[in-house]
Amino acid sequence: MKAENVPDTVPADRPYCQFKPYVEKKHTVHPAWLHSPQSAARSIQYGAESCPRTLDILSRFAGVSLHPKLSSSDVDDVVAAIRKVYPQIVPLVR
Repeated sequence: MKAENVPDTVPADRPYCQFKPYVEKKHTVHPAWLHSPQSAARSIQYGAESCPRTLDILSRFAGVSLHPKLSSSDVDDVVAAIRKVYPQIVPLVR
């Protein structure tokens, strides 16, 4: 995409399945916060097993930002670039 003068981006944040250990183990300021009988959070499991396909999907993701001030011609150029590049990379990610 860069060769077509269209900047692409990858996700900046960590996916939810890559929680830090203190989140995955539900460590809180007060031990009873998530572990009280009334807490629905007790049954929620965090960690890689909670979203098994996420890392694979995100490893193949690239986004293109379209600024609202782009002209129709600019958007047409971005679409043309995606249509040119996409067929070249799809076989690589399947």
